[in-house]
This record gives sequence, C-alpha cells and structure tokens, in this order.
Amino acid sequence: MANTISGYAGSNAVSNGGTTSGAGGGATAAGSGNSGGAGYDVSAFIGGSALFKAGGGGGANSGTGGSSVGGAGGAASTAGTAAAANTGGGGGAAGNNGLQGGSGGSGIVYVRFKV
Repeated sequence: MANTISGYAGSNAVSNGGTTSGAGGGATAAGSGNSGGAGYDVSAFIGGSALFKAGGGGGANSGTGGSSVGGAGGAASTAGTAAAANTGGGGGAAGNNGLQGGSGGSGIVYVRFKV
C-alpha cells in the first residue's frame, strides 16, 4: 500500500517591512503568514526520533522554513536560503526584487518491505 502525500497551499501574500510575500506550503500543513508549512515526520515510517521532510519555504524578510527543513526567507536585500539536502523542502523567498529565492532540497525515497 503506497503512502501518498500531496503538499498544502502556500500562505496568502502579506506585507512585511515593505516586501509582499507569502510562505510555501509543506507536506502536512499550509504556509501561515511568513512561516513555511510543516513537513512530514518520517520517523513513523522508519522508526527512531522525529525526522521531518518536505517542509515549505519561508517567506521574505526572515520567514522561517517549515519543520526546520524548508529554506528560510531572506532578510531585506538578502537572497533566500536553500532547503536542506535530501529533504524535499522548499527554498526560502528572496528579501527584495531582483534577488533569487533559495533552491529546494533534493528529494529522498524510502522503500519499505516485509522480511
């Protein structure tokens, strides 16, 4: 049985310090204000302590990435940061026009089988 997850929507654009931006949606929650949506806790699937994947990217002006795996939004006059590798997280938004948002994190695949 496949575990299918669809991402959630990003937040509506909000004005923050002169920059209008929203945050990206994550695997388990929508973006909220300037914060990216929460990712999926894969520890339920692989065991061990909490381990999040696929968090949304943060909005501009220092928005936080979802579940600490999405990239943070750039402060004023700063580019967004990239999401962590092997997380499937979204990159953070740039703080000003003309700057680039951060790159999304590379994905990862978990395969589970009965032994």
